[in-house]
Amino acid sequence: MQLSFLTVIRRSFVYYWRSNVAVVLGVAIAVAVLVGSLLVGNSIRGSLHDLALQRLGRTDYALVTNTFFRADLASDLLANTSYNQAFDLAVPAIALNASARHASSGAIVPGVHVLAIRHDFWQLGELELPIKPEGRHVILNQDLADALSVAQGDALLLTVGRRGTTPTNTVFGRRSREDTVRTMRVIVDAIITSQGIGGFSLRSDQPRPRNLFMSLSWLGKQLGREGRANVLLAASTARRQDAPAVAAILPMALASEVRLTDYGLRLIPNTSRGYVSLASDELVLPESAVNVARQTAREMGLASELASVYLANSLKLTKAGTSEREIPYSVVAGLEPTAGAPFGPLVMSDGSDAPVLKPDGMLLNAWAAGDLAAAIGN
Repeated sequence: MQLSFLTVIRRSFVYYWRSNVAVVLGVAIAVAVLVGSLLVGNSIRGSLHDLALQRLGRTDYALVTNTFFRADLASDLLANTSYNQAFDLAVPAIALNASARHASSGAIVPGVHVLAIRHDFWQLGELELPIKPEGRHVILNQDLADALSVAQGDALLLTVGRRGTTPTNTVFGRRSREDTVRTMRVIVDAIITSQGIGGFSLRSDQPRPRNLFMSLSWLGKQLGREGRANVLLAASTARRQDAPAVAAILPMALASEVRLTDYGLRLIPNTSRGYVSLASDELVLPESAVNVARQTAREMGLASELASVYLANSLKLTKAGTSEREIPYSVVAGLEPTAGAPFGPLVMSDGSDAPVLKPDGMLLNAWAAGDLAAAIGN
């Protein structure tokens, strides 16, 4: 007797019904777990998305830098016609990490998010706040107030880092505590909710930001950064479907309003020699700035030369049969001694032009050579 293929399958299902039921139940449970995970994940993602939007308020774009730019850049943007087509707010701020200590109890909370703001910051949210932080008076959100156990009128000692323009691992860098951190005594004027703009944060790794709001102008003075900011927040009036066009407007508006000082750069004219030098507030010029400057000089038909000025701890002459002679803290300049006017050439003590230097060669001025008793070839 020959059985059909379908008959074999049917009898197999009947004979092994217990195993088949177990497989079906296992598959059903696995599907249920996967579907549940997807639903939970989607719910969590949606909740985090909503929470982030609440904290950002009306903020659509944020410019965050490691250095400081003009706070007036925000006002310049608001006066820009292109910017006004899609944006109605440009808010400067200083955002720093700090630690806070209760002046009375001594309780310390690290990881405090300091936001130095102007009054227009609150327009980014729906929080109506009649109290504006002025001077050393500050506003805390509820999370920070709970962590410190503070009340209105209490004093705090706020310690923030002071980033210098020069790395601390260089000879120019300042390493003392007074130069690298600043501790300020501030007074708690108000405590606001941690919901919405009170929990403002541009970071996704802070589930409960401990925010301290203070005056932008006052903090700038304390840090030696008066009139400066390191964050710019932009709020758009455009609809969501217009986002690509809005995203193109912002960089163009910034490019038309930004100045050299916003990049930490400055032009220094030398009227006696007839040239202009481009210098940086940092230790060295960024490579991108050097490339743009040289390209611009070529386009304008101007000559350009690179120079680097540094400070040597000492210059020491070692000569066989004599004692070592040394000059402390000497200026070392890397440049092209034979460059044409107005950058050179350097003139030797006998009135001749400077020679072409070998890769390991150097020139000393007459003072340094005299103090070291140095001769050619030493």
